[in-house]
Amino acid sequence: MHIAVVCNYRLMPERVGGMDHFFVQFNQQCLAAGITVDWYFPNTATHLDYASFSLIAAEPEALETVFLAQLPQKNYRVIFTHFLELCTPFYAQVRQLSQARIVAVDHNPRPAGGYSWKKRLEKRIKGWRYQASIDLFIAVSEAMKRDLIADFGSIPPSKIRVIPNGIDDTRLIQKTDFTPRYHFLTASHLRPEKGLHDLVAAVAQLDRTALPHFQISIFGEGPAAGALQQQVAAHQLESIIHFEGSVPTLHQRYHEFDALLHPSHGETFCYAVVEALMANLPVITTRHQGNVLGLVQHGVNGLLFEEGGVDELSHHLKTLLLNPTMLQNGWHRCPEVRQYTLGQMVENYLNIVRECSSTP
Repeated sequence: MHIAVVCNYRLMPERVGGMDHFFVQFNQQCLAAGITVDWYFPNTATHLDYASFSLIAAEPEALETVFLAQLPQKNYRVIFTHFLELCTPFYAQVRQLSQARIVAVDHNPRPAGGYSWKKRLEKRIKGWRYQASIDLFIAVSEAMKRDLIADFGSIPPSKIRVIPNGIDDTRLIQKTDFTPRYHFLTASHLRPEKGLHDLVAAVAQLDRTALPHFQISIFGEGPAAGALQQQVAAHQLESIIHFEGSVPTLHQRYHEFDALLHPSHGETFCYAVVEALMANLPVITTRHQGNVLGLVQHGVNGLLFEEGGVDELSHHLKTLLLNPTMLQNGWHRCPEVRQYTLGQMVENYLNIVRECSSTP
């Protein structure tokens, strides 16, 4: 069987994320099952196992343009898309050129505060015009499934399957020593929706003369980095908040910290929260978005606060600094996190390929 994966995701050795590990394992499992995969990415790469991929790099052309040019020469049985805008003319063009089953995976975060009325109307029209060209939608969480239905309106719920992303738990170093270090971390793409400006504001509110010295390491890069650094400097917090950049071995370092701080305003799955919980690290995050999977139990394996709740976050930080052993974590505190493994994610996607292979 021959399948294609069209993925608008830049391959970067300095930013190896959960999806990179999924792509590698999915490719390996497909090849072992006699399934040939053509991978369409914006760029080529040789890190991890990408050198062994059947990889078509689109640059300098657009990814969709290159795929559509290749498609008439191929006989794909299944076409997956990742990180592409959904319900666009592209899917109608693919449908005209191929009899393959089209599976569109929705990873795309929604803006904090939702879309404008104009954007909502545009999405409803696109859903009405183009959703029929897509055989199956994949949502990475139940919240994402609700967003899909709300965004496009005309997608039947029966056409949406929830397949959570997965974490390679075999790569994590488990936290077993909960001796306070007064050192916290954040890990995310540095963009406004991640709410890190709330974290800086919350730290600035603290009366640090009455608290033990603590540090916060911010891991990640992104367009909001400059504004965050200026905010830290304006509040003279350079001795507390440190910008570490992207670190590909972060999964091996969670155990070094006391807790993950994740003040996000918008998530679809939230790799950092799941990864931290799997490493036995407590999590302080927002009640709805950061805790989109419902894995953080307030006062048990973490603390929750409302999105944008700077005062509440500041209070949680003070409480945790004065009671540093109040939170611990472990598999027994949240056994549900075990379902979010990379192996299960790969198997779920392979099942879709198997289903499509048996469909006339």
